[in-house]
Amino acid sequence: MNAESTGAAAQLPLSDDQRELLRQVFIDAFSERDDSDVPGCEDCAAAAGPLCTAHGADLDQADRYHELGIALGLFPAGPLIGTSARRRHGVLR
Repeated sequence: MNAESTGAAAQLPLSDDQRELLRQVFIDAFSERDDSDVPGCEDCAAAAGPLCTAHGADLDQADRYHELGIALGLFPAGPLIGTSARRRHGVLR
């Protein structure tokens, strides 16, 4: 996605109901990329760091979703979901 298409998407005329539905789509996507199964993940346990490659990639994708949601005005700016999860697992301080 380039800056021009992102700007156009941010200006889509949506009703309040459509905006809320789109916000819920993002929340559903976040929940699919959460870190709740990290404590039982054998790959995370065996990884050199606190997260395996797959969980790290999931958290990166969650951050990208969150950044897009912020750009579209669906969420306030703040700590990104994946970044917050990394802090919980000691990846970031």
